[in-house]
Amino acid sequence: MISYQKDVTFNNWVGNNCKPSKEGLNISDIDFVLQDFLKKKIMIMEVKTNCTKEVKYGQNKIYEIINYAMKKSYPDKYTGCFFLVFSGLCPDSSEFIYIRRMIEEKGMLHEITKQSLKDFLDFKITYKELLTINNYL
Repeated sequence: MISYQKDVTFNNWVGNNCKPSKEGLNISDIDFVLQDFLKKKIMIMEVKTNCTKEVKYGQNKIYEIINYAMKKSYPDKYTGCFFLVFSGLCPDSSEFIYIRRMIEEKGMLHEITKQSLKDFLDFKITYKELLTINNYL
């Protein structure tokens, strides 16, 4: 089991030393980039916990740029940019898990099972198959 706690020292430094967004600077981080180098597939994942079901405007704009660039650069490898919401802190502590395509499905969240999420993140199933397994298609 991997245990990881994000160090926010640099985040705090940027917040205290760089100009604010009202002066035009948009700063965001990407939560996860998952790559299966054997299957030659890659996806981007933004994760929110405790039922936070929105992505701020500036962060969404950055994801739009990244999504566009990845689609153009890696059309056969890039599976998409996804927004994942846990009702707790992770799948194991969550009663509900939701997912949607970050750019193409504004506002629409699909409830999924923990096992189907694992299969999706392991590149065993596609997003369409994930929705089918969870009775959305």
